Amino acid sequence: ETVLHFMLECPAYTAAHYQLIKSLGRGACSLPFLLSHSKAIPEVLKYVNVTTKS
Repeated sequence: ETVLHFMLECPAYTAAHYQLIKSLGRGACSLPFLLSHSKAIPEVLKYVNVTTKS
């Protein structure tokens, strides 16, 4: 699984990705934005937390 797949492409995480888009707008569809923008970092951490709970 690549970072790109995990963050943007995996159908198992569609709901979590939708929350990123809701919080960050269209920037949530850009991996460089998600990994470097100060506004995105807290949202990415939430995404990781939600998607890695079993």
